[in-house]
Amino acid sequence: MGELLQFVDHAQFLGYSERGDDHIEILAKVVFKDGFSPDDITFTGDFMEIVEVLAAPQSTWSKEWVLQIRFLAVASDLVEVHTRARSASITPESTLDQGGLNYIVRGPPQSVGMVVAALRMSLKPDRFSALSVEPNRILENRLVSPQQLRVVKSAWEVGWYENPRSMKMADLAREIGLSRSTVSEHLNRVETEMVKLLLNAVGEHVDDDAMQETYPLDFMWANIHPDDYLMVRKITDDSIRNKEPNSIVFRVRKLNSKEYRMVRTTSNPFYENGGYVKMYGTVEDLSGHQDAAEVMKLSMKIANNQKNTTEFQNYGVWSWDVNEDIFEWSDSLYEVIGAVVGEFNPAQDGFYEIIEPSFVDQVRAKRNEALRTLESFEAEFEIIRPDNGETRIIRAIGSVATDNQGNAVRLMGLASDVTGLTEAERVYQDTLMGDQNKLAGEQGSYVVDAIERTMKLSPEAKRILGN
Repeated sequence: MGELLQFVDHAQFLGYSERGDDHIEILAKVVFKDGFSPDDITFTGDFMEIVEVLAAPQSTWSKEWVLQIRFLAVASDLVEVHTRARSASITPESTLDQGGLNYIVRGPPQSVGMVVAALRMSLKPDRFSALSVEPNRILENRLVSPQQLRVVKSAWEVGWYENPRSMKMADLAREIGLSRSTVSEHLNRVETEMVKLLLNAVGEHVDDDAMQETYPLDFMWANIHPDDYLMVRKITDDSIRNKEPNSIVFRVRKLNSKEYRMVRTTSNPFYENGGYVKMYGTVEDLSGHQDAAEVMKLSMKIANNQKNTTEFQNYGVWSWDVNEDIFEWSDSLYEVIGAVVGEFNPAQDGFYEIIEPSFVDQVRAKRNEALRTLESFEAEFEIIRPDNGETRIIRAIGSVATDNQGNAVRLMGLASDVTGLTEAERVYQDTLMGDQNKLAGEQGSYVVDAIERTMKLSPEAKRILGN
């Protein structure tokens, strides 16, 4: 990409025109340096090709061109990652200028996390930041101040929130050591923000008005893959009959194409006067599992290509075939663990034998939970290196690949040695790898009206099932 700066002063990504198996085509707004034009770019070859000039400067004071450019995966890890991670996309805020590449990717957190992790193996950023719209951390999002939190904590400890309440505000203020008006103001502020947080989190699950698209229920049933239809029908009918929630993994045809997508729905029937009238539920896009499988294969290649560089020697890629019990580790992961390629076999119980015994059950439980829930995961545990007996702290992140029926067939991810990290570096690692909630796939909400026989979709559900 840097070679482009011989000719280009500034370029901005506008959007995709095509994403193929071995290339991506983008639309870009480009400002060339004085005296240069698209005809002057000569180093195309296996890297890039200017497909078409869509717009040229229309006056002497305008310098902006709009180009359709094809980038080939064979020449760039950056491009190849995006041919495989279809659910993660470059955004129009991405730019290339004399200061470097400002590269922004958006999508389901699981896919974004895998893309970032894969690219960091070959492209170390000067700066890195991650943003989630999930209100996971109250203080970080500045919903309440530390002082307000201390007041609420004190109020809880002295019994203010007991039911029935046994103390008055004056008593509470005296216990905390603040004025009555100050305590009341802090509590009201926190309680208001918590109610907002609750309604933002669950409001669309219970409010039909939050749903913006309505479809005939029969149409939605017809979109379920024929091989999965009877299974979905039976679980749903059993759930309604037994008045119990359900969770189903199945394939559904997208609303605007013939393509099928793997999803997971979690639903709960609702009754009035003893009769079933509605079903409230969420739908989660599991296509990221397929993306993750492809990205991790590429990560294995990138890691092995970078194994001789000190920059990435603390990272490794791993993959476990659940059915065949076959482990694949990048060469760099053997170095992280302290084992020799060809002499150490992590299959069967080999991997668990190098884990410090007090952590074995924890790691097994994390593995079993991932296989059951199909959710991405994170684990931190100690190992005893086979080469020198040294105890090291390992952090692993991973995801689950599924077959077409939604069965877990492979676990895969990244592992790194975090023993020597400072507290600041651990915060950075936390931002990079995210917590389990941020690694989960995108979710949307829906409401089935059993009387009108319609299904209402939230914007997120519409995006999962449609766009």
